[in-house]
Amino acid sequence: MTKKDSGIAFLIMILAELVASGITLLLSHLNIVTGMPVLLALVMNQLIILVPILVFLKIKKIPLREVLNLRRIRIPTILLCIVYTGFCAPSIIFANLLTMMFAGNTAAQLGSQMVGVPAVFIVLIIGVLAPLNEEFLMRGVFNTGMRSTGRVLASAVMTGFCFGVLHLNLNQFSYAMIIGIMMVLANEAADSIFPSVIFHMCVNVVNSIVMVNNQNMLAESGGDVMEVLKPIAEQSGVTVQMLMVSMIVVYGILAVFGIAMAVLLLLGIAGVEGRFKEYTAGYKFTGEKKESLWSVWLIIAVVLGIGVMIVQLF
Repeated sequence: MTKKDSGIAFLIMILAELVASGITLLLSHLNIVTGMPVLLALVMNQLIILVPILVFLKIKKIPLREVLNLRRIRIPTILLCIVYTGFCAPSIIFANLLTMMFAGNTAAQLGSQMVGVPAVFIVLIIGVLAPLNEEFLMRGVFNTGMRSTGRVLASAVMTGFCFGVLHLNLNQFSYAMIIGIMMVLANEAADSIFPSVIFHMCVNVVNSIVMVNNQNMLAESGGDVMEVLKPIAEQSGVTVQMLMVSMIVVYGILAVFGIAMAVLLLLGIAGVEGRFKEYTAGYKFTGEKKESLWSVWLIIAVVLGIGVMIVQLF
């Protein structure tokens, strides 16, 4: 798997995501995507992206074992990964709140359409199925090609950036990028894809449970979080904007502390897995000229994805 392969694969993902989004938009205009069909649409979207990538790997004769590092991790590492996710959470919330000042909360809008859907299905599809598929695609297929350049940190940043772009909206881009970077760093620490799977599932399961608990409220507001916050702001004697700014400041401070602790946990994970020296060596500055991660295919994909995000803001 090379960086060129990753670029082509990512372009396929973007095109597939656009097709999936187009189909979902059409169904919503026809009032078909509500309740249970929303979950079916989510499953369909995942398959629309997954199947072409599997075909691509088959054509290129790239075995799954090459893009999936299924190395076992120790039980203490699993626990550290869960704690690591918790320390990364403030930065995720901070990014989410910040972009909500300019764009809607996509997850809340999705939750407003799921009234009446059994909680078990919501948690299963959003909390388990989606993370497994996205980890295979991004931390598996895409990052493997990026990592072939030998650039550990740059590959993590590029994978996180492209993971954000893949969501095709500013709100999810902001925190998906943070999630993407932190997950790759955890995988590097453990030399396995399992840390990112644990991280992603923890985030999505918690979000899906919150979504279930707030279904009626989200439905009444049409998925507009600002409307949900109005009563809270009024009780506090401030405007919604002032409440948002105060939350952004608080979570911004927590994010700085959380990231600092997360870095220490990465070193702990590497230590538990017996990879401390190898892991830290990957981040040492050598002064050598590094191979670029960009390819023509990747540039096309990124420009297309960002273009879609910009159009949605107007």
